[in-house]
Amino acid sequence: RSLFRLCSASVLLFPTCCHQLEPNCCFKPDASACLGHISLLTGFYPWQKRINRSSLPGFLTSRFCTGAEDGSIRLFTYGPSGTGEGQELGGHRFFVNAVAFEPTEGQQLASVGDDRTCRIWTLDGVSKACFPLKFSGISVCWLSNDPDKILVAEKAGVVRLYSLVDGQPLLSLESEGATLASADWSGVANHYVGAAAGAEWLIWDLNVSSLPRQRKHAHVDGAHQFKWSRVCEGLFATTGCVGKLRGTLSIHNLAHDQGQPVLTATVPVISGLSWHHTLPLCACGGNRRIYMWLVEL
Repeated sequence: RSLFRLCSASVLLFPTCCHQLEPNCCFKPDASACLGHISLLTGFYPWQKRINRSSLPGFLTSRFCTGAEDGSIRLFTYGPSGTGEGQELGGHRFFVNAVAFEPTEGQQLASVGDDRTCRIWTLDGVSKACFPLKFSGISVCWLSNDPDKILVAEKAGVVRLYSLVDGQPLLSLESEGATLASADWSGVANHYVGAAAGAEWLIWDLNVSSLPRQRKHAHVDGAHQFKWSRVCEGLFATTGCVGKLRGTLSIHNLAHDQGQPVLTATVPVISGLSWHHTLPLCACGGNRRIYMWLVEL
């Protein structure tokens, strides 16, 4: 599970061992706050930052969501006063595997879970749509320049692009039999979709084929997470199996013809993977530490 997130240029979100969610300014160690206590295991922290027009110019309020082992989805709001509040929106019948904010207005959420559904929510907790899936949904992504489309990855190895207008699939991407652990849609180059599957990473080009354009061996212990850089086309990171004493992280660049990772690191008890919003900076958690790498392009 993704256990922390680089949320903005100066904000890092992570849980403590007591399951408290703490947004913390990574460049100012004294500027931290606790938003609440969650007694159930949480799996991920999609983040949304917006301007609060009711306050002074420049003040921001931020939102993030969590999914718990009971299938619930909780929305937390962190205001300019330094206080936060949380509300439960609803949820799935089983574990929620991924949640994503609609990227333009931020007034909707998409979620997928082990109950084989993809659900669309308003921030008031109203379920606007529910799409049946053939297998457990493991990742969901919105198209940054077209909020009427979402990408849903299923564990069995199929990635589908759905229209939110009629709920119908527009296209399907096949992993050729590999079980998917994670998938991501590039926000820099929207025709690229990537995934971690088996011990490999896979790249699809939506303009070319429904089959992977590239696939490479990534991690001996199995590839677990895949994340595109938010600022550089073709730059992405993968991690091996989470929770192992010696986990691995690899950073790749499609611009390098040799196909070898530009960076490989060993991280104890690796968990979580995220990219900075404005820098080619990748981070992951491990053994009560957060590790960061700035990639030279």
